[in-house]
Amino acid sequence: RSHRLGTSSYLLSPPPSRPSSFVPPPLPLPSPAPSFPFPSMSSAAARRYARQKKARASSASAADAGEGPDTANLASRMAALLASGTGPEAYEALQLAASVVRRHAKAGDVPSALSVGTAAVLRLLSYGLIPTATQLARDLLALLIDYHVPVTDALVSSVLLSIHAGYVAALSA
Repeated sequence: RSHRLGTSSYLLSPPPSRPSSFVPPPLPLPSPAPSFPFPSMSSAAARRYARQKKARASSASAADAGEGPDTANLASRMAALLASGTGPEAYEALQLAASVVRRHAKAGDVPSALSVGTAAVLRLLSYGLIPTATQLARDLLALLIDYHVPVTDALVSSVLLSIHAGYVAALSA
């Protein structure tokens, strides 16, 4: 039987000899990597990444100008919602203001979030929506706690005392 281990002729022959100056052939070069930020990113993900990066750059330039696109329109959008004076629109105005405040806080701009939130609370109080304003004021207090904002005299006077004055005015009206 020639299939037994060690009896085949090719197993007994020495390997072909190579010259001592043998240099292995060069490996083929890898194809150029796409210009994605991450090597495993698909082209669709790269397009999404580019859109998000462009949006962040435009919002950063708007923030450098002093106010973001959401902050500039917040007062007019809240006024349009609160003009009807019904409950669902007041709740929608609350959600709108809370989302703008959260967006600023998440971006790391807590002082801007506090000023936008304070203005929104005062606007809600000016329409006599005390429970709705209280919910937003609670969100602002949670923001102070969550982001470990140091309590200073400026913070107390600009945020807390102005909200307190708004409550006093709304309750006396």
